[in-house]
Amino acid sequence: MYQAYKMKLVLTQVTGFKLYETEHSFSFGMGNHITGDRGQGKTALSEAIIWCLKGCDLTGNVKGVKKRLANPNTKEMKVITTWEFHTPEGLLVKHSFCRISTSRSMRLFLDDEKVSQDDFDEWFGETDTLLSIFLPGYIGGIGAARTNNVVLSMLPAQDVAQVMNSLPAETQARLNIDGLRDPLQYLQSLKSELSEWNDYIHDTEKEIAQLLLKNALRGSSAVIEDDERKMTDLRQQIENLEQEAGPAFPEHINVWELESKELRKRYDAEVASWVTLNNTPINGEERECINRKFELDQIANRCNAILNEGFALRKDIDANRALYEEEKAEFIARTEQELQQLQFDLQMLEAKIELKQKNGQSIKDTPLHQKHLTDAKIQRDNLLLEVDSIQEFMFRYAEMQVIASNRALTHTEILFIPRRGKEGDYTFHYRLRYEEKEYYLLSSADKNRVSFELADLVAMTLGMMIPVFIDNGESIEEVIGERTQFFVTSYLPQAELSHEIIVA
Repeated sequence: MYQAYKMKLVLTQVTGFKLYETEHSFSFGMGNHITGDRGQGKTALSEAIIWCLKGCDLTGNVKGVKKRLANPNTKEMKVITTWEFHTPEGLLVKHSFCRISTSRSMRLFLDDEKVSQDDFDEWFGETDTLLSIFLPGYIGGIGAARTNNVVLSMLPAQDVAQVMNSLPAETQARLNIDGLRDPLQYLQSLKSELSEWNDYIHDTEKEIAQLLLKNALRGSSAVIEDDERKMTDLRQQIENLEQEAGPAFPEHINVWELESKELRKRYDAEVASWVTLNNTPINGEERECINRKFELDQIANRCNAILNEGFALRKDIDANRALYEEEKAEFIARTEQELQQLQFDLQMLEAKIELKQKNGQSIKDTPLHQKHLTDAKIQRDNLLLEVDSIQEFMFRYAEMQVIASNRALTHTEILFIPRRGKEGDYTFHYRLRYEEKEYYLLSSADKNRVSFELADLVAMTLGMMIPVFIDNGESIEEVIGERTQFFVTSYLPQAELSHEIIVA
C-alpha cells in the first residue's frame, strides 16, 4: 500500500449492474459532478463502487445482494475500479480491483491476479469505516456498538511511553511496559490470574474451617487397616480381570477352513478335467459322443455336489465365527464394565484413605494453611492494584487518542464517554458532534462536512484516503477545495446520465 493522500479513484467500469446492462466507463478526477434524471444510475454508480470493493450494498448488507443489484438481462455482474497511487519513492502507479459475480460464483481480481476479500480489505479497511466516510450519514444508522467500532478504528495510535508519563508515579511503578504492548490481552490475563487467586482463597478458607471436623471424622487405626486390606483385594481383582483371556477361538473353525480349501482344490481339479475332456477330439461315432456326454455330466454333477458341500460348510463357518465374535464382544464389554467399577471403587477407597491420613495432620497443618491464606490475600490485593493500574492506563490511552483526533479535526468533534461498571471495569463509548450538535441532528450538508473531516483523519491514522460520494448534493461549490476526492450527484429533470470532472 502507498501514501494515502495520493490515492484517487480514476476509472470505474460497470457491466450487468442494476440498469447498466452493457459496459459503461466513468473517468474521474479529484472532484466529480454527476447529473441526470431519477432512475438514470447516479446512486447505482456509488453502489457499483462499494460492491466492487466490499461485495455489499450501500447499507453494508451482503445477504441477497446479487439478486438486488444484478441486471436481470445479463448473466454476469462485473465492476472494475482503477485507483491511482503514489509510491513512497514518488512513482505514480495504478491498480485495478475487479469483482465478477455469476449465478454460481464470485471472483475477485487485483491487477488480473485472483485474490480474496481479505486482500481488498488491506487496501480499503473495514466495511463500516469505508461506508461511514464514502456515504455521509451512514454512520448515523448503524447503531451505537458499530459506531463505537468505526470511531475506534479511526483513532490514532499513541506512544506508550508518553501515556505512561502522564500517569501518577505509583501507577507507573505497578505497570509492566511489555504488557502494555497489548493492554487488553494483558488485562484479561491479570483478571484470569485474579480469578484463580480468589478461588484459591475461598477453598483455603473453607478447608481451614473444616480441618478440626475432618480430624474428628478420621476414625480408628483398625478402620484404616480394614480399608487398606480392601484396597489390596481390589487391586488383586483388577489384576486378575486384566489377565483374563476371554473365550478361545473355536478350533473346529480352523478345521472347517482347511476342509473348505480342500473342497476348493477338488472343485478346481474337476473343472480342469471337465475342460480337458471337453476339448479332447472324438472320431464322431454316435456311441463315443454319448459316452463323452455321459462323462461330462458325471463331472458336472460332482462339481455341483462339491459346490453345495462348500456352500453349506462356509455357512457353518460364518455362523460359528459370528457366534464367536459375539461372545468375544460380550466378554470385552462385560470385562470393561467390571474393570471400570473396580477402578472406581479403588479410586474412592484410595481417596478415602488419603483423606483420613491427611486428617491425622489437620491440627498441625492449621497454621500452615493460615499462612498460605495470608500470602494469597496479599497476592490478590497486589493483582487488584495492577488491574486498576492497567485500566487507568487504558482510560488515559483512549482519552489521549480522542484528544489527538480532535486536534486534527476542525469542526467535527469525537466525544469520549467512559463508563465504569459495578466491578470497576471501564467501557468506552464514542459519539460524533459537529459544531456542538449531535450527529443525528445534523443537516445533510453538515454530514457531508463530517465525512470530509473523517476522511482526513483516516488518512492520518489508517493510511487510506477514502473518497466521499454526495448523493443529490445541493451545492458543488461548498465542497470544491477539499483535499479528499469527492463525487456530487445532482438531479436534472428529463436529463440523461452525464458526468464531468470539475477538479482534476
